[in-house]
Amino acid sequence: MFILAIAIQKGGSGKTTTAQALGVGLAKLGRRMLLVDADPQASLTEARGVTDAAGRSLAEVLGGAQPGHLSMGEILRPLGERLSLVPSDIALAVTEMGLVSRMGRENVLKRALATVEPDLDVTISDCPPSLELLTVAALTAARGQSVLDDAPDNKQAQSYWNLARVVDQWLPNAQA
Repeated sequence: MFILAIAIQKGGSGKTTTAQALGVGLAKLGRRMLLVDADPQASLTEARGVTDAAGRSLAEVLGGAQPGHLSMGEILRPLGERLSLVPSDIALAVTEMGLVSRMGRENVLKRALATVEPDLDVTISDCPPSLELLTVAALTAARGQSVLDDAPDNKQAQSYWNLARVVDQWLPNAQA
């Protein structure tokens, strides 16, 4: 399975739109797709019309300080032929705070995705507009493969630099 993270520190830069367009497009081309909404703002979840994610979202899979009580397979939402969603909701913000105290926190999403890997060709994670633990977990799962906007302005260029530093710091420590 090819795993891609769409990450940039700046909000409003098109991360969710890019994730959604790539996911839908690749599904139409015959790829078995999974969209992961790794942002507590749940913009991708809302954009795909899911309004009842509370209690059955990525937060319940990752857990926080302790492992979650649901599996990735239990929360998948089919969106159409060959396209599914891992929904998010505001509870993911609390999950992220709990992850701070958890050993191996950068690998939690990677491990959860491994449980559904045989059924998928491509996973695309829509990251929050920050460089905190949810973004680190998505980048670790993606093995550093990420999509960035082209022709950045000065603020975006600084965000790319910050993102590169986070990737450089965390990925060498991520377990295979």
